[in-house]
Amino acid sequence: MALEDLSTLLMRVTRFCKAQSLPLPFFMVAQTGTKVMETINVGSMNSPYRIAEEVPAPIHLPGVLALLKHFGLHLKQHNTDYISDEVIHWHSWFGIHAANVAPSSA
Repeated sequence: MALEDLSTLLMRVTRFCKAQSLPLPFFMVAQTGTKVMETINVGSMNSPYRIAEEVPAPIHLPGVLALLKHFGLHLKQHNTDYISDEVIHWHSWFGIHAANVAPSSA
């Protein structure tokens, strides 16, 4: 999701929560460069190579995190299954606050 689209979504969520007297969410799931296909992660964050049509995580994530911080939200990475230990260690460096791993069917 482009930063402009994410910003628009966050404004809409904020307006809705305020209008309904609801608390703002604590976490927001946003695209971080992970993508699970069957039993591998094929996203750009886990790839040593640039993936066509995708902005590399080191370029995209700082903008996402700054936008979420502006709205008082924390980033929850989706599709964390099957990423390397090295990528998990990057989470604190990037500033990713939480990660989602789907349950195994095995």
